[in-house]
Amino acid sequence: MVLDVDEKITRPLAVSLKEKFSNLVNTKTTGPKYCEITSCNAIKSVGIKYFQQKYHLQKNELIAFRDGENDIEMLQEVGLSVAMGMQLIM
Repeated sequence: MVLDVDEKITRPLAVSLKEKFSNLVNTKTTGPKYCEITSCNAIKSVGIKYFQQKYHLQKNELIAFRDGENDIEMLQEVGLSVAMGMQLIM
């Protein structure tokens, strides 16, 4: 789920949700106005690992395109990452 909220509350909302529901959801800000909420089981890096195993690929054969904080875990699973207009909010 992605929430489009006032940019003044995006980060506090993500932090609050993470504190209250850390066992159920991951939260990340993916822009000044967007708060992304996903299941703890829905992680891009898990998808990359599945694809890698299914097709017998090496890490150096994989490329990931990134544009935000929600891509960090995925980048650790590939050999090359490409930033596209990335605005990382920490």
